[in-house]
Amino acid sequence: MSEPILAGHRGFKAKCPENTILSYDAAADSGCDVVETDLHISTDNIIVISHDSETERVFGKSYNVTQESYKDTLSKLRTLREPHLPMPTLNELLKWCREKSEKTGRNIQLMLDIKKDCDPKLLLKLLLQDLEEAGPNIEYWHNKLIFGMWDSRYYCKEMDPFRIINITFDIDVAEKVVAEIKERAGEFRLFQFFTSYYTILHYPGNCSNFCVKNDIKIWFWTINLKKEAIDAVNFCALPSGESILAGLITDDPIEASAKRPENLGIMYNANLFVKRHLYVGFLYLLHNNYNVVPIFTLLKTLGLL
Repeated sequence: MSEPILAGHRGFKAKCPENTILSYDAAADSGCDVVETDLHISTDNIIVISHDSETERVFGKSYNVTQESYKDTLSKLRTLREPHLPMPTLNELLKWCREKSEKTGRNIQLMLDIKKDCDPKLLLKLLLQDLEEAGPNIEYWHNKLIFGMWDSRYYCKEMDPFRIINITFDIDVAEKVVAEIKERAGEFRLFQFFTSYYTILHYPGNCSNFCVKNDIKIWFWTINLKKEAIDAVNFCALPSGESILAGLITDDPIEASAKRPENLGIMYNANLFVKRHLYVGFLYLLHNNYNVVPIFTLLKTLGLL
């Protein structure tokens, strides 16, 4: 079986300041054909790259990216991690992607996690402007952009030529998003499913059945060990010999693509047990309409998100 496609989670997050051009470059140089990143819109209508809406964790100063001007404020921030780099814009990322693809002769692709604070219509308008400016034409980007959306609000007909991913923790949510897009006469070229590694452990049958039924493939995040990569590959292997695996999203492409699995001990298994049950608890609260913010924050702190 061929090695799975790797997507650098916010670039090479384990090695570089996340969501920076340096991080994307390092991910591509380490074997990632895809770079995963996150979109917000600043008050001066610039699509900016940041996972968190709050800047303090990465940049050491507290701003909300959706409530600040990029030109006046956000562009002046520098990462806490050396070498203290600026927050890029989508326009800069697109230009990097095109230049890196031309330089390496590879089809470097971008997986864009559209954050839920983005206005769908404004995002589409600004995105098309950035694509026109990055050139050479919109068609060039059809095989290079993967739109990641948490719900169907962000789907529109203009996205049909691109690939679409539903980012979710929950099979039930993915089924709902697929149904809603189909109801809106969606003719998307390729729909995929972006979910946690812990889905393998908790919903093995539901997950594979959903993918086979809807002809959907899975991206798993966050896969940072060779053992987890092997688990994902084995989980997605069908009796027919085909696979429902689209790829692996990783903070560390070097570890995820190592030749041999790690010799993991009792601490790894204990840690996995705790994280898995936190994930199950999160899903229980989500399904029963409880306030999931505290456990969501905890999962982020533990590196599950």
